[in-house]
Amino acid sequence: MKIEKHALAGVPFKAAHSSGGEMTPTIIVLHDTAGRMDAGSSVGWFCSEDCNTSAHIVVERDGSLTQLVPFNRKAWHAGASTYNGKTGCNAFAIGIEIVNPGKLDKDGRAWFHKKTEKGYAGAKRVKTKEHGDGYWLDYTPEQIDAVTALCRDLVETYGITDITTHWAVSPGRKVDTNPLFPLEDVKRAVFVPEPAPVVAAVPSRKAAVASSGEAGAAAGALTLFGLSIADALNYGGQFLGIIKSYGLVAVAALLLVAALMFSAIKFFQRQDLAEGRYTPRKPS
Repeated sequence: MKIEKHALAGVPFKAAHSSGGEMTPTIIVLHDTAGRMDAGSSVGWFCSEDCNTSAHIVVERDGSLTQLVPFNRKAWHAGASTYNGKTGCNAFAIGIEIVNPGKLDKDGRAWFHKKTEKGYAGAKRVKTKEHGDGYWLDYTPEQIDAVTALCRDLVETYGITDITTHWAVSPGRKVDTNPLFPLEDVKRAVFVPEPAPVVAAVPSRKAAVASSGEAGAAAGALTLFGLSIADALNYGGQFLGIIKSYGLVAVAALLLVAALMFSAIKFFQRQDLAEGRYTPRKPS
């Protein structure tokens, strides 16, 4: 994703009903929408005249994104909040809303469900100090991937220093994101560069034998001699393989080289004979 003029290129932009003035973002705060999971439901709410809250981005269940507020302007997502002693996170935080119903009861129903309404299947019971005891719905892999990629681009563009959650900046007041969100995994993927692969140096067979202290000097010498012969045979095999691969071309080249060498020898013999350095051997 590419950020141009504080907006995601290629991502739909639908202006939220409420937003503030300019700001310089330094952190990202993640949220749950805590509403219905129908596609476009949360976006529609943020854009409606009845809504006084907002966020910069909404991430749907399928990982698709909608931007509501430019990244250099305040969105009303964190409310009463504190980060590292600094209050009012809306003044320096980008808010990302992830479509998730929030805390559920044992039947998978959220606050907005009627008692006669069927709840969401697959809710998991988790109890933490920050979230209390409740049932929660997993985020989709597409959401996790989209949030990770988005955070990476925001960090690169704005120099974001941290990714946190609503419950962390508003402890005791908020419980989103829910305890199933892999916050630390996302942070590692965004901030910790992957180490370069380590290529171990592979010592030659001769070096391995020469450095070994297990064999005696004589045995080591014999082994090295044997390895030398093996290498010669190996290289000879490679040479024959080349000849076999290239066929007549290789044979012709070898014959040409041999003819040139024979001509050179005869030339020097004639020169030595003329200057008295060579006498032909008489047949016996």
